[in-house]
Amino acid sequence: MPMVGRRDPKAQPMKKILLPLATALFLTLLALFRSEGVSIYKMQGELLEGNAPLPSEAVEHFLNQKYEYLAKGRQCFVFASADGKEVIKFLNYNRFYFPEWIASLPLPQAWQAYIAKRQARYRKTVDSLTLAYEKLPELTGIDYLHLQEGGSLPVVELAGPAGRLHRVDLNRMAFILQKRADAAIFDKLDAIAKEQGIEGLNHAVSAILALLQERCALGIADDDRDIEINFGFLGDQPLLIDPGRIYLSEELKTSEGVSKEMRLSTKKLRKWLSKHYPESAQFLSQQKSAIY
Repeated sequence: MPMVGRRDPKAQPMKKILLPLATALFLTLLALFRSEGVSIYKMQGELLEGNAPLPSEAVEHFLNQKYEYLAKGRQCFVFASADGKEVIKFLNYNRFYFPEWIASLPLPQAWQAYIAKRQARYRKTVDSLTLAYEKLPELTGIDYLHLQEGGSLPVVELAGPAGRLHRVDLNRMAFILQKRADAAIFDKLDAIAKEQGIEGLNHAVSAILALLQERCALGIADDDRDIEINFGFLGDQPLLIDPGRIYLSEELKTSEGVSKEMRLSTKKLRKWLSKHYPESAQFLSQQKSAIY
């Protein structure tokens, strides 16, 4: 006859092992949820050879303040300055590199090719950011680009998503210092239309087209043409806030190439205007026809 209430003595050691493991897993997942996947470790990685340029007085002023977590994109972690005027974007190295222990494993050829492809993103990204800083500083709002070690930069205090404070030596980090857009592109266009009417909206549309024209005139194409995500407004001026996939294009030396680039770059804008402000969508088509 089985004994009622008797515990299996073998279950006790197992319970002592599983309970701490479950607790550790829960705490790890909780910390990951609270931090939104943001960590200083992910922002530390390869820097380009050479010495970083010295910052201007204006850049030094912007960097000597606290920055608070704002958002996470595919390529960067974004922190906003205390005065609300700037953002610092730190490269997310997890997008480019696997941990060394994974890369060192005898992986199948397909996996090795995937790892190499991810690593190639790093070079493409820094090339795009350098191109934006050198050729499109006003259109992108980039005030300073730090991709090499040094620069005599300060230690900045970062507040993470959960409020945890980190002190980071900027001399050892890859980052972009950029003017902060004060409105998303479609929110701004909607506000302009309600405050200034169709004439004001058409003026803003013309400003967006002028920005795209200037980029094309420099022979610079964008492999990520999602205008809703990559554009914002600073006051009345549109900004290309995410230039992480721009490149020099031979196609833009031809009118056909420019026409294609402008058409693809305004596709989402045209769709949004057609839905909300059809009269301005017609204006957009007329302007584009006059350009090319």
